[in-house]
Amino acid sequence: MSEKKGELDQPSSSELPSFSDTSSPQFKPLQRIEDRLTQAKSPEDIKLWTQVRGDIIKQDEYIKNGKHQRSIEIMQIIRKTSLSGIAIIIGLGLIFKGLTLPGLFILGTGFYELALDYVKNIIPQQRKKEDNEEE
Repeated sequence: MSEKKGELDQPSSSELPSFSDTSSPQFKPLQRIEDRLTQAKSPEDIKLWTQVRGDIIKQDEYIKNGKHQRSIEIMQIIRKTSLSGIAIIIGLGLIFKGLTLPGLFILGTGFYELALDYVKNIIPQQRKKEDNEEE
């Protein structure tokens, strides 16, 4: 192939990576590391590239686990708020229908689920402090 000076090397269509090769963002670094691992001539190089490859794989797994954990937390928040909203609506409906005690109980359950966790932790601690002061 003849090229003029100053002209950039243009890869041919057979040299371009396919869509399946570029689907993973970590494919290229891992492929390069595996190439260097196979071309390593000393045991120290093999050990080094194996450790680097292991570290990259661990980082990828850590990122995947973090994304999965965030998606689980989002689903829990959606579930918690939707069930609380349903309980509040049912509680208000029971109160308006004349069933005050069950309505207040279900309404309280709905609001309790919406309360922040640190508020839930403060209330029992205050009760313990009051009990200790009385003794």
